[in-house]
Formats: sequence, C-alpha cells, structure tokens
Amino acid sequence: MTAVVATSFGYLAGGSVGPELFDRHARFWTSPDGATWEPVADDAAAFADAEVTAIAAAGDRFVAVGVLGPVQHHTGAVAWTSSDGRTWTRIDDPAFADSLAVSIIVPPFGGLLAVGSDLGKNAALAWLSADGEHWRRITAGDYGDQRHLWMTDVAAVGDALVAVGTAQANQRSSATSWISADGVSWLQAHPSSVFEQVELFAVSPGGPGAVSVGVFGGPDSAVPAILVTPESGNLRTP
Repeated sequence: MTAVVATSFGYLAGGSVGPELFDRHARFWTSPDGATWEPVADDAAAFADAEVTAIAAAGDRFVAVGVLGPVQHHTGAVAWTSSDGRTWTRIDDPAFADSLAVSIIVPPFGGLLAVGSDLGKNAALAWLSADGEHWRRITAGDYGDQRHLWMTDVAAVGDALVAVGTAQANQRSSATSWISADGVSWLQAHPSSVFEQVELFAVSPGGPGAVSVGVFGGPDSAVPAILVTPESGNLRTP
C-alpha cells in the first residue's frame, strides 16, 4: 500500500501487487474501519504494469495517479477514475508520457492537481485536470541535464499551493519548495542553508503555514527532518 484517503464508506487505499522488479499490477483496497481491508477485483487491462502513488476524493468520484514499469525502470505515469472505489477506468493521457506522477490533490480553485517529474527527474512537473480524464502538463522548474529537480508532494495552504521536492547537483541533495496560486505559474524558493542535505517527501497545511517532513544527511546517514513555514513562500526549521 502506498496511498490512502478517507471516504464516505471508510477508507480507500492504493498500491501494487507483484514483484517490484518485474510485472506489477496496481491494486486498490477498501475498508469500513481501517482494520479490515478487502482488495477490489483485479482488472487486467486497467491495472497492468502500474502502481498507485496517490488518491484524491473529488466530489462524486475518486481520482488516482501512479507510475508505470518496474521500480528500477519506471516508464511513465498513469491516472484512474472511479465513482465507487471498486471499479476503475484507466487514463493513459499523453500528458503523462515519460513522467512520474506522485501526488494529487483537489486545489482551492477546483478540479485536480498532480505533481511529480519527468522520468530523469531533471524537471519538476505539475498536471491540471477539470475531470480527472483530460490532463494539462506544466513545467514548474527545469535545470536540464546539469541538475536533478523533482516534486514529491503538494498541499493547499489557504488559497495557495505549496509543493516540496528535491534539487540535486551531485551526491548530496537539497530540499526545495514552490508556491502557486493557479497551478500554472510556480515560484521556486531561493537556495538556503535550511535546505542543504535535506530531502522533503510530504507537506501538509499547518496553523498557519505549512509543515513538511523528510530526511537530513542522506544517503549515508539519513535522520528525520521537519521544516515549517509561517508563510507559504518561506520554509524554515522549527
């Protein structure tokens, strides 16, 4: 299991089944209480060669995103839609070609927003959709072949979007973040000592501002890291 969301019937989780280095199938589970889980019926076509990475409850439907291919050689991204969490329609939109979609939310302005990167993790990417079926791809940041850059999570903080991720020029990584009002134009944070040797994996609205969690000191000796910001554009350590 790699993702979970609260629903009117309990909980809906997503992930994959099968060997990570070979052919995997996406998998969804439902639960009335978080203690008892039931896998939904496998769909050979809709779930083939995929893993669910994130799920959002959007009005009267669920929308999930995921990655294609084995763990060590992803080949692209994919989306699914469902009205009940049990029967899923696969969305192989061209906007997901050669990319990795890892997080999805319902933004303040409506529709859906997903974030991730291209396959080489050289560009941070975002996707917008009104219905979960048709997607628009946006480049939030691109260092080309000289430096890696990718988004790992996104959250709505008040009326703004806050995304977090990683910038990497060599073995050592540095965290980074972005803010956006519309999901199209993204402002990336300036380099800071706060970000050095940090990788951020998740972000959540706080009170006020945002909280982001990750690791410091990887890959040699990673320890938990927590960054907070009182304002959506300036992450700092607590």
